[in-house]
Formats: sequence, C-alpha cells, structure tokens
Amino acid sequence: KSQRQGELWVVTRATPVSDKKYHYRVVNGIGIPGGQEGKVFPYSEGKYLKVRFETERETHIEQMYYLYLNILPEMRAVRRAEPEVLVLEYEQGKVMCTLYIPVVVEEQQPDAVSVKRNHL
Repeated sequence: KSQRQGELWVVTRATPVSDKKYHYRVVNGIGIPGGQEGKVFPYSEGKYLKVRFETERETHIEQMYYLYLNILPEMRAVRRAEPEVLVLEYEQGKVMCTLYIPVVVEEQQPDAVSVKRNHL
C-alpha cells in the first residue's frame, strides 16, 4: 500500500470524432504539481467552475454527469471547449475530487474562478 500523500492531477481533453455521432476522443495527462518527468500537458487561462466533492471509483461517472447536466445549467454556465482539470486527494480515508470545468458564465458566479497557471 502506498504511503505517499498529496495531489494527483488529471488534465482531460475531449474532442468529438467527426465521423461518428456521440463519440469522443479523450486524452489525459496525469501527474503531480511540480513533477520533473514527462511532458507538459497544457490547459487554458480563463474562467473555471470549481467543484469539490467526495468520490469513489463506482460513482465518479454518475457524479460527473450530474454536474454537467444539472449544476452547469443551474448556474447558467456553458462549458468551453478546453481541457478540464481534475485534482484527486486522499484525505482521512476519503478520495476528494476538485474539478475545474472551463466555462463561459452568463453572469458572474461566486464559484467561477480565474486560472492563471496553464500547465501540469
């Protein structure tokens, strides 16, 4: 069992497959902040909706669907076609997920944060 503590970052870029309806190509960059190995996986500056929640392997996809289908519309936020950033942390026996969704917000929302750092 690993004893290492800290953040694990996942930067995800999903792009539609042009010749297939509802198909996407997903590319992930996985690493730790300040890591010295591997490639740089960029993400854009701009507004991001920051959402933090407890997650598990068995329920993570359902939680993501809920965010995209319910929370974004409630906030009148539209997802930008940019990579999202997922930060996973193990805290007191729980896996906590902080998700940064790139958005365009119709009205300023208190949970939309500006991100300056642009790579993992």
